[in-house]
Amino acid sequence: MSEQGWNQQEIATGFDQAADILHPYYHVLHDKLFELFPFKEKDSAVVVDLGGGSGHFARKVLNEFPKATLILIDQSEPFLNIARRRLAPFGDRALFLCSNLQDNWLSKLPEKADIVVSMSAIHHLTDQEKDTLFHRSYYALKEGGRFANTDLFYEENVTYFKELVRNWMATIKQAQQNGRIPKQLDKLLLEWKTQMLAVTDGEANRRNFFPQTPDKQIDALAGSSFKHPKMTWRRELWALLVADK
Repeated sequence: MSEQGWNQQEIATGFDQAADILHPYYHVLHDKLFELFPFKEKDSAVVVDLGGGSGHFARKVLNEFPKATLILIDQSEPFLNIARRRLAPFGDRALFLCSNLQDNWLSKLPEKADIVVSMSAIHHLTDQEKDTLFHRSYYALKEGGRFANTDLFYEENVTYFKELVRNWMATIKQAQQNGRIPKQLDKLLLEWKTQMLAVTDGEANRRNFFPQTPDKQIDALAGSSFKHPKMTWRRELWALLVADK
């Protein structure tokens, strides 16, 4: 999806409504991320949410950790507007930063974080952009802080990868036919399928879809000075990676 597409209000609204239908492990991975938080429920802490969208995960964080502050970073004002409304009850514990992940969001953070998290966002970045993001994430953290990314990942076996994509898209099509996914997402979902099935083509043909294998991303995290990068969970197209500062 182009940056312009993400900045359409109808896309933001539709995606917000259907997020846990489009992502089969949406809530499971929220819980898995919580298990990796390097602080306790009643600790004061700072969480940076990269590509945090409309704030579903952010709301869970602020509910589960009543002394935490969360900084939600996203490039889409329509998504951020939904997040602002959703997180308004938390007052100044929820902060918002409109920025592309490729830009220097690090320079705009009010303080360093205990954890930097991301969910289903980093695969939109090229490998070089990912390296820059990981470098910034490292310096955004306090000593002893943690980085965690749950995302869609590539599979070395191309045939198997495309089989997983087709299975996922078949599930989504069934949900569309049942009226569980807003119609304004039809074009977006067709674009997703096209991009994912063309993932072995050159970068110029992939627009903004650049998934890595977990092993490649683990190497990239190590190259950005993170300690002990590893994969802690994987199912089908999705995985969870964690690394420490």
